[in-house]
Amino acid sequence: MDENNATQVSTANQAIAGLTDAVAPQTNLSHGSEPSGDMRDVTVDELIELFGAMRSALHRWHDAVRRHRGGPTQDTSRGQGRVLALLSMQGEMRQRDMGYILNIRPQSLGEVLGKLERAGLVTRRTSEKDRRVLLVSITEMGRACVQNCKPPFPDVNLTDEELVQFAHMLGRMVEAFDADAARLNSLPPAEANAKA
Repeated sequence: MDENNATQVSTANQAIAGLTDAVAPQTNLSHGSEPSGDMRDVTVDELIELFGAMRSALHRWHDAVRRHRGGPTQDTSRGQGRVLALLSMQGEMRQRDMGYILNIRPQSLGEVLGKLERAGLVTRRTSEKDRRVLLVSITEMGRACVQNCKPPFPDVNLTDEELVQFAHMLGRMVEAFDADAARLNSLPPAEANAKA
């Protein structure tokens, strides 16, 4: 582990320890409830730090899974794996549309598709209706690759009830962040900076 990762892990552990001390396991954090007992307030800065540590931990986990499972097609969050995941959901589609959806430049997408095609995971063909259009399809081998690349989620030692509560809280936070981003994006830049 390099020094940067060690620092991130240490920061994450400190944030988790602080929040573990602050939030008793029996505490109900549902909307509108008051904390019980001698729980201290969790600051926004601590939550932001913990989210950053979680994001870093997820990246390290994805990288380890990809290395362990054998290559770039095994990570559906980037590169070749992302292309395969899209094709497995959408079926055959235009190469140009794929680039738009995935926000990949045409040249970069062409290189990725070339690698996948050589590996037998996708096929490309010219549209019969419009010879300028390239259609991309996933092969059976590609579908099997996508199915096999879903890693087992690590045991996080949460009960089913805690997982449901956690998912509910994360959903509410995503909605709140999206709503605030929409609000800020609707303001002129100078006004948004003043109100952020």
